[in-house]
Amino acid sequence: MSEDQKRSYVTDGIQQEVEKPQRIRSEITNRRGKTVIPRKYHMTKKQEKNFRDKFDKATKRVSKDIKEKAGKRFMNTYREAGIYYGCIQSLYLLGSNEWHDFLPILKKLQVVMSGMEDKNGRTAWGRFSSKCPRMVDNQVVMTARDLKGRIEQNMRVLQRLGGLHPYGLKLMQVGSCIDVRRTKEGKYEYRLRTNISGDIVPILDLSAYPQMKRGKKVTSKVVLKENKVEEVSV
Repeated sequence: MSEDQKRSYVTDGIQQEVEKPQRIRSEITNRRGKTVIPRKYHMTKKQEKNFRDKFDKATKRVSKDIKEKAGKRFMNTYREAGIYYGCIQSLYLLGSNEWHDFLPILKKLQVVMSGMEDKNGRTAWGRFSSKCPRMVDNQVVMTARDLKGRIEQNMRVLQRLGGLHPYGLKLMQVGSCIDVRRTKEGKYEYRLRTNISGDIVPILDLSAYPQMKRGKKVTSKVVLKENKVEEVSV
């Protein structure tokens, strides 16, 4: 267990500390042994109202059926131009509390993030999809992920509720979480679960997928073709 997992954002007083202006926050030691300024992962009451106003405005034209599936308590509590917002909003628009394949999510994600432009006219999708793999000494690291892999990774990151970096804490504050499961064919499916009463524990279910057997490994990747996303076998 890492030091991040041993410590807690909530019980170690970090949640209260990060509500202070960044310049006067007490430093903490991260899992790499470095002294850093703690980051904020939750929303305050004041921020909750701002998020609600923005979400209601952004979903004004969303169908009644989609809103009812999510429930009145749900709202997207992440920065609009970011990938976390895009992942959650895509699952919300496809239908909360239902399982969805990766490709429909990917296509919806492109639509959602393509509607967000910065001051230079670049869309959030353009920035995310064209992001270069992580480099070390001018070499792409072995663990660098493609577009599909980065989206899958962000879905998993949003399941984190413990340790010093609970990325899914704001989602938990509105009674929701991201669930992930793997089918017997080896593909991943995702669900935005809302209206949760009691303890919130994101589901990671890999039980349907059998153990890998020796032989040819079949995988897939995402490609951009004529500015459209497609999933292909490799």
